[in-house]
Amino acid sequence: MRTMSINLDKIGMTSSLTCAIHCMAMPLVVTFLPYIGLGFIATESFEWAMLLISSMLGIGSVCMGYKLHRNKKVSMLLSLGLALLFLGRYAHENDWGVKGIVILVLGGLTMAFSHWFNNKLCKSCKVCHHD
Repeated sequence: MRTMSINLDKIGMTSSLTCAIHCMAMPLVVTFLPYIGLGFIATESFEWAMLLISSMLGIGSVCMGYKLHRNKKVSMLLSLGLALLFLGRYAHENDWGVKGIVILVLGGLTMAFSHWFNNKLCKSCKVCHHD
């Protein structure tokens, strides 16, 4: 179970960081994407898919990690990250401009940090070492 939680955290960290990079880069590269065959990256459905995948990975890995290390800080960080991501999507859809992008990036980075912290706790967990 420990290995699965750590792997989910690594995948979740990567997914969250990719989401944050995606949010930062989109305003700069959106006009060029169709020319290189990556126009789908700028669609609403792709962005919602990234958000949902990141959410599922985050919730799954934090739940498994919590069963082992019982640290509520990780779930609070994940909840903050998810709230920022969903608020950022709302802001983006309602034309808040740069504020929406900043909120999305902060949400992605907060989620990535929650995965990192969960991974660190799972690696140092005394319960894991007795398995």
